[in-house]
Amino acid sequence: MIESLLHDIQSADPQVRGEAIIRLANLRDPSLLPTLAQIHRTDPDPRLRELALKAGRYIQLNASPGADPAPAASAQPAVSPEVRQRAKGLLDAAAGYHVDGQHARAIESLGRALDTDPSLAIDTFASNLAMAISDLPRDEAIAAVRDRSRRAALIAQAGGKKKLRVAAPDDADTASATWGNVTIDVLLYALISALSTAAIFVLTLSTIIDLFETLPASATTGSLTIAELDMLRNTSLGILIPFALISGLYAAVGILIQGAAIHFAAITFFGGAASLVYFYRRFIPFQTVVTLAYAAIFIAAGLLGSGMEFWLIIGAAGFIGSIVVLIMLSSLLGKVYSFGSGAGCGAILLGGLVLAAVSFFGSMILSALLSALINALA
Repeated sequence: MIESLLHDIQSADPQVRGEAIIRLANLRDPSLLPTLAQIHRTDPDPRLRELALKAGRYIQLNASPGADPAPAASAQPAVSPEVRQRAKGLLDAAAGYHVDGQHARAIESLGRALDTDPSLAIDTFASNLAMAISDLPRDEAIAAVRDRSRRAALIAQAGGKKKLRVAAPDDADTASATWGNVTIDVLLYALISALSTAAIFVLTLSTIIDLFETLPASATTGSLTIAELDMLRNTSLGILIPFALISGLYAAVGILIQGAAIHFAAITFFGGAASLVYFYRRFIPFQTVVTLAYAAIFIAAGLLGSGMEFWLIIGAAGFIGSIVVLIMLSSLLGKVYSFGSGAGCGAILLGGLVLAAVSFFGSMILSALLSALINALA
């Protein structure tokens, strides 16, 4: 067991190191004092250095065989393995909160663990943790944490429960969330956007031109002229390909800016904690599929419909598609940031407002700079 804990002490995860320090303290083995002293001198986390110092003092005070024994076991109601496991999870969470300096959360989680499995009151680890987070003697610490009114007082004394940022997802997707993979996703999205633009232009151009030609003159006021329609008919690949590539590049820049705005709203206003690279890794492939779907609908409408039917199909598909995409994207954000679809929808809307505000003020600043430059040159 000691070997395992000494291995955990070397972990890159501060929470794992903190839990190992607490469990080393529970062993009350004076031979561990040099190890804890080394942690106190060298650990990069100041909270863990302080925890190692306290652990060393605890061992020094409780190393003798008769010192501060755990209370004798009293009759406790039997609990199922599932309940015991849930209480163990709450106990481990309390230790993690304590190591992380979130003492109010640690008290709450420990209290819930004791409510779930009362037999933890005689558990050495739980008892030591109760003493550490309450600064009370063992029996009094357990009693204070178990009593709901005293527990609430301890939580208030510790500063109250602060809103926690949710943890970033920890699943198979995070392994592929690298900027290299995101770059590939962006390039693929740009290529799909360029090809979709070219395909839409080539396959639906005749339908659009026929529509403009069949509309009455009053309806085409301010629209394409006959000369402009002829120019569209005679568009060559030499013009179409650069136009499609520029369209793809514009779409790639746009999706990066849109994603950054949504990410900013998610972490700022809704407490999300996923990284930007992880969000891009989920968001950009989703938008690639959406682009393909819209292009397919547009092309199908151009090939199957004619005249006003074409615009009716496009309008209905656009309206319904926007609702479906909003629901699916809200659900995606809820999963990425672990805060639910409602908050995901809010992040999308607020992200749009953030993007609009940045665009507005950016254009104002650019216009002011251009005006100043023109005035300086005049």
